[in-house]
Amino acid sequence: MGLAQVGRPVRRLLDVSCGGGDLLAEAARIVPEVVGVDPVAVAVAAARQRLTGGPRCRVDELSMEQLADPAGQTLGTFDLAIMHLVFGLVENPLAGLLAVADRLSEGGLFYATDLLRPAAFNADPHVAVAFRPANSDEHAYLVDQVAASFSWDELIALGQAVERCAPVRVEVRAGGLGGFDIASGQARRLVAARAQHMIPLLRRFEDDGAPEGAGPPPYEVMWHLYLRRLT
Repeated sequence: MGLAQVGRPVRRLLDVSCGGGDLLAEAARIVPEVVGVDPVAVAVAAARQRLTGGPRCRVDELSMEQLADPAGQTLGTFDLAIMHLVFGLVENPLAGLLAVADRLSEGGLFYATDLLRPAAFNADPHVAVAFRPANSDEHAYLVDQVAASFSWDELIALGQAVERCAPVRVEVRAGGLGGFDIASGQARRLVAARAQHMIPLLRRFEDDGAPEGAGPPPYEVMWHLYLRRLT
């Protein structure tokens, strides 16, 4: 989704809180140079072991907020930064977003996605209906994940705060393909932009369809944040 939305060739990609490097390894197959950061030493070690791209792949032990520190500044700037399902764990979300904005080149994009916490939040039934966890361990994990995430109003307020502090434009969307209805023209353009990678994703959308009365499929309870550095 980030590659489809950035609107230009991506030479350098940053994966924020990359964990064990699963997504980073996938990105390394597409993007000439990839960098991952994560605050957990064990995760950094696992990501370094997974990546085999030599000097075009790098993983550093840094938190999102530390991207604004001297160590983070040595990483340079990026056409695209991504963050997947860990934004709720950031200690200072405003500082984190401002730090990422500082690592984007002009016109660069930060794309983050996570679980949307309903305004009237009751974790157990929400998770059971929206995500249909396979077992009790998965259910407990998802309850914690949703509880740590953001409501729609919180995301809007956070985006507005970032725009007041940095030369960026922030857009928050929910549901669908990256926040766009899968039947919309925008969704079709996104698919066309990265057809090789989008078509398998659309097949997952079809597979995730919920039986009637079972609540929304998982992709309808996600939020998507787009932060673009202004030129």
